Amino acid sequence: MEVEVDKDLKKIEKQIKLSISLALLLILGVLIAYFSNFHGTLHTDQDKWGTFGDFVGGTLNPVLAALAFYWLTSSIRLQIKELRDTREVLKETSIHQQAIAELEKKNVDTQQEILVLQRENLDKQIQSAKEQQKQIAIQNFENIFFELLKTKNDVIQDITYEYNRNSFNSRLDKQLVKLRGKEAICKYINDFKTKFKGTWKEYYENELVDSFSPYFRVCYQIVRLIENNDALKNENFDESGYSHKQKQYFDIFKATLQQAELESLFFNGLSGFNKYKKIIEKYGLFEPLIIDVHKVGLINLITQYAYMYNKNAFCDNDHFSIYFEDISKINCELDFDSINTINNILFENGIFIYFYPDERTKVLGFSGANFSELEVLIQKVIEDKIIFISERQNEILKSDSSEFKNRTYDQIISIKREIKILKNENYIKAIYALVQYRISYDSYRNFFKSLKNN
Repeated sequence: MEVEVDKDLKKIEKQIKLSISLALLLILGVLIAYFSNFHGTLHTDQDKWGTFGDFVGGTLNPVLAALAFYWLTSSIRLQIKELRDTREVLKETSIHQQAIAELEKKNVDTQQEILVLQRENLDKQIQSAKEQQKQIAIQNFENIFFELLKTKNDVIQDITYEYNRNSFNSRLDKQLVKLRGKEAICKYINDFKTKFKGTWKEYYENELVDSFSPYFRVCYQIVRLIENNDALKNENFDESGYSHKQKQYFDIFKATLQQAELESLFFNGLSGFNKYKKIIEKYGLFEPLIIDVHKVGLINLITQYAYMYNKNAFCDNDHFSIYFEDISKINCELDFDSINTINNILFENGIFIYFYPDERTKVLGFSGANFSELEVLIQKVIEDKIIFISERQNEILKSDSSEFKNRTYDQIISIKREIKILKNENYIKAIYALVQYRISYDSYRNFFKSLKNN
């Protein structure tokens, strides 16, 4: 392309030189022709100069005009060619720039893809680092967790229980028996439930504080470790407020507890350790706890105090689900006198009975199996009272004694009151729960009132 341009330029330059030479030759030839044929010298006459100018102009003008026209058309043709070449160059430039733009776009896209890959790789590295940190954190947690479980087993072995029993050789001889570990815990809990007339706090301070306090502290450290560990919390919480990992390790801790341990933790959780109690409720520590409502010889039952826990503490325990459903019928606004009246009526009719679990403590109980059976028995009492009222009314009609009539009328009014209260389902359901689970209504009501005040 450049070679062709150079050739064209040289050709044009040659033509220009040729045209100039031709014009000069023409001018020179005209002058020579004029001076050789007309007057060989310069004249001073103005007319002669005019004639000279006409001759020169008439001779040279057509030729020079033709040359001028030629170069004008050549110039236009050259411009057209330059425009065409420029257009071609611009077109090629445009195509080239478009190709460059596409390449640059591809380069940008490639760079973006590289950035995306780098970002993904960085995210993976960050995630991998986080997972690694999480695994390290969980490993550190597990080291402490299982060490605490081992410590729990060690401190259990420090719990001892001693008692004397008759020797096989002679009834007069006494043999000292020393229990250790879980057997000792079981014996202490059994003594509290069957012999000790007082609160757990009193029993703990009098009998257990030296041997049980390390055990309770270790258990508290275990549940607190599970609750507060950030590595376990990183997982998504479910509706219960804890992660799958937290529940998993809490269940491992729960699996290490025998019944007596669960009961000791149950009673100890009611001794004012609110943070500990809330964690117990949150993770359902008492799900394996065996309900003791039908056990003989117990002074202190779990059911007497279980209402002080949220029902979540017992998780999916079916027996305690029934328990909480029953005690939900106990209204804190019930009248004491009405409750005592119903209890006395049912006792007089043999539906409720008094018994002595330790041969000293008087307890009101119900020998029936469930609330439906209690309803049937109460309906029988109501029917008997209605019959009794009918009989008294007939006696009033037959009697002429004003004193007898007044006394009998008062008796009928009193019995009607009893019938009315016996038909009150709210009282009957509450009394069933109170007697069945041996709950003190006064303590129950005071507990829930204190919750409202707090």
